[in-house]
Amino acid sequence: MSPPTDLEATANHRNGTAPTSAAKPSPGPPAAVDGKKAKPPKLTGIMTIIKPLVASQPDDIQTTMVATAKTMLTTERDIRHRLETRRRLDGTYEDKNDVDPTTGKGRQKPFIPGNIRKATMPLNFSDNVQNDSRCAEAFSEITTTMETARIYHEEWKRKMATLAKEIAASELKARMQFQFSEYCSANIDLAEGFLEVSMHELDAAPTVLTQNEVVHAAIKAAMEESYDAKHWENLRFTASSDKDVINKFYKKFQQRTGINYDATIQPKLNAMERDSDVSGVLHAD
Repeated sequence: MSPPTDLEATANHRNGTAPTSAAKPSPGPPAAVDGKKAKPPKLTGIMTIIKPLVASQPDDIQTTMVATAKTMLTTERDIRHRLETRRRLDGTYEDKNDVDPTTGKGRQKPFIPGNIRKATMPLNFSDNVQNDSRCAEAFSEITTTMETARIYHEEWKRKMATLAKEIAASELKARMQFQFSEYCSANIDLAEGFLEVSMHELDAAPTVLTQNEVVHAAIKAAMEESYDAKHWENLRFTASSDKDVINKFYKKFQQRTGINYDATIQPKLNAMERDSDVSGVLHAD
């Protein structure tokens, strides 16, 4: 799920010493204490999965990477739990109250969650009617009605189980949407972090792009030139490296971030390309 490690180079190519803009402050590098460089963050629990990637980056950017990854990994864990819940809801259970005489075991039926399956029949009738022969006719009527009620009650359980599946599917969809949003934010936070680091380099090239535009130009370049097929296939909300799928994703990314790359950024890049005397300055290698 994490962006590739050469996003820093992409940001350098895209930004140079960018002028001040309205871009929001990035998480930035860890603050130094008493003039000493801050220690790299410790990674435990669900964070151990990103240890190799974080270790491959400069110390200044590691804290940003950990902060952006933590939320996504927590959501990923939630998604996996909900996928397991959905798997159970799509399964079966043994109804021990409906024994198959050929096997002596309860029949397998479509799964119904325990809290629904064990729901008490809400209707009842008095012991007086049941135990007094003087009202045999009324008791017979009640017995027939109660049998109908039990049928309806079992039908209610099945319908509630179906609705539970629908709710579980929507809950899972919501987590996918959370993860999409977190992925967009992670790209922006990391690009801003790399930009902040690169702005301190003495050989940074000038640019007419705002800082926010530099960030999105770097992200666009990384998505097109650095993110491989496996990256897109492993994202739950794309799950494919097909260009149409990726283009559809990027359209949603722009809607999410309020950026119109073709209208606001690409024309500036084209102009800079025409005015540049150095080939390849504007593009990542």
